[in-house]
Amino acid sequence: MTLITKYIIVCAYFLLVMGISFAISKIFKNNEISRNIVHICAGLGWIFYKVLFPATIHPIIISSGCVLLTLITSKFKIRFIERESGSFGTVFFTSSMLVMSLLGYKNQLLFNIFGIAIICLSCGDAMANIIGKRYGTRTIYMKKSIQGTVACFGASVLAMFVLEYLFGIGLNFVDICLLAILCAITELFAGDYDNIAIPAVLYMTAYIIFIKEDTAHFYISLAVGLFMFGFAMRLKLLNIAASFMLFFLVFILYYFGGVKSFSFLMLMFSVLIVIEKVLKRRTSDIFESVNKEHGVRNERQLLANCLVAVITVVIYGITKEVMYLVAFSVAIGETIGDSVASDVGVLSKKEPIDICSFRRVPRGVSGGVSLIGTAVSFGVCVYAAVIYAFIYVFDLYSLLVIAFSSFAGIILDSILGAKIQAQYQCIICAKITEKECHCQKETKLIKGNKILDNTRVNMVCNVFSAGLACLLMAIR
Repeated sequence: MTLITKYIIVCAYFLLVMGISFAISKIFKNNEISRNIVHICAGLGWIFYKVLFPATIHPIIISSGCVLLTLITSKFKIRFIERESGSFGTVFFTSSMLVMSLLGYKNQLLFNIFGIAIICLSCGDAMANIIGKRYGTRTIYMKKSIQGTVACFGASVLAMFVLEYLFGIGLNFVDICLLAILCAITELFAGDYDNIAIPAVLYMTAYIIFIKEDTAHFYISLAVGLFMFGFAMRLKLLNIAASFMLFFLVFILYYFGGVKSFSFLMLMFSVLIVIEKVLKRRTSDIFESVNKEHGVRNERQLLANCLVAVITVVIYGITKEVMYLVAFSVAIGETIGDSVASDVGVLSKKEPIDICSFRRVPRGVSGGVSLIGTAVSFGVCVYAAVIYAFIYVFDLYSLLVIAFSSFAGIILDSILGAKIQAQYQCIICAKITEKECHCQKETKLIKGNKILDNTRVNMVCNVFSAGLACLLMAIR
């Protein structure tokens, strides 16, 4: 079979899926059914990858095309594919496909893990949605039902058994059950980021299962994750869903990055914890009025601020490429620097200046910068570079990349906050805020895009800063 014929088969499959989904949306007047069909069939497309061109460059090319397609459907809000809320779920889905295609290039093991992750995501997540909405009567968390969670588990188990039967990828019954449980739990708690979180969790766990290198290290990593879960709950830093996600993220980080990466994380986050605890009384009133995401952090905020760091340290653990270790340090530095800048900046004697218009804006509003906040955030970026040199190795170029890239992400966060992040005005007190409800009344959108809240902007900037670091290290 020629290469052109193979491409025609894949394109015909995806066009057929789109056609069927569009027809169903028109016939049944139900876009949710059509979206679930696209969701399931997109993941099952990996079978075509496996049969026609496994672990080659062609899945990368096709996945890149899928990313571009979903950017278009998301932009124009094509209803039989995209949700009316305007979420980036399909973009996250295809981006996950692209990343795993890249990792699986010329590596059959990682390519098989790609298949496990994407098919469990497509089948498990879709079945959770279908069963949960139709039969879900007992809510567990954030409108997610026990029926939907069980359906996610069952669909994931069935999907992996089929994969094992067809391709003999090396999973036993215990492995399948463990991965299915993790898929169901992650789907339950990940919220809008399930199309990133589920493949990330399953990919990392499946990799650990297949390599089976060090059992002692595995249990130590598990214990560290449990410790961090208890620590977060004790200090009330995160809600329960975010605490569960923290457990897994720290477990993965410690397993792939070891005690050094965990120490780096702790030394960086200790700065944020201390500053927030010290300044809490002075900043609480400002943030409570302006920032809708102030207070105990949820799973969306945790994933937006930590997922990139965990993914980069995993890639470092697999490849041993220093650029990913630098990107991990940058992702953490950008997250902490941005948070500290907000906490300290609102205490400036003068109101902050909009980074784009240079006009005075209310304290706590995204896009506003102050001299003290900017100086402290830059100091955190330098601190990240110093910690990197202390824990890993002193390399001047890498240190400059860490300081520059993390600070660039913070600056981008302010620019996006000023230009495209949603800002509202209270119809009662006329206060500028990021909350959709103020003074017990719905606020009026006066600037930016409603779907681009602070959490999503944070994730974009975290990806940007880590990507910039990789680019700078690659061209060294």
